[in-house]
Amino acid sequence: MKILRILAACAILVSFCACEKKTENKVPRQQITSDGSNDYKFMFREEIEKDKKDNKTGNPDAFK
Repeated sequence: MKILRILAACAILVSFCACEKKTENKVPRQQITSDGSNDYKFMFREEIEKDKKDNKTGNPDAFK
């Protein structure tokens, strides 16, 4: 009976150690407008900033 308790405790400990924490999908507050819709410029802000930078510098390789 003692061995069964030890095995059960080990199984519980192993099950807690084996589980990975899942990352949460978080949306920036600025992305959601007051009416509950999404402002998509926040989703693609890195791409928009890169495009603006390329347009300012006149990057000739923009279409490669």
